[in-house]
Amino acid sequence: MTEYATTRQGDRVAYDLRGTGPALVFVTGAGPDRADDPVTAETARLAADAGLTTVTFDRLGRGESPAEGRLDLDRELAAVAAMIESRAAPRCWSGTRPAAP
Repeated sequence: MTEYATTRQGDRVAYDLRGTGPALVFVTGAGPDRADDPVTAETARLAADAGLTTVTFDRLGRGESPAEGRLDLDRELAAVAAMIESRAAPRCWSGTRPAAP
């Protein structure tokens, strides 16, 4: 089920939370949102089944996380912080990036 967090700058971030236990936040690459990234979704599901709390989210300007203006690192980090603050502090991060050509 989709949940939402709001950053201090007013951006709304959509995310899915699964499982219980120490948290693992998945940060997708530049292009996909959480609905368009089956590999991350499956990895998050498997990690949740293994006893972790997993968070997958739409980065700002993608999917259900609308954003206007310049998207810089401060805004991206504020989005992650808003999710963490609304739940529990993560113990681990997982990032992805587009494959090299």
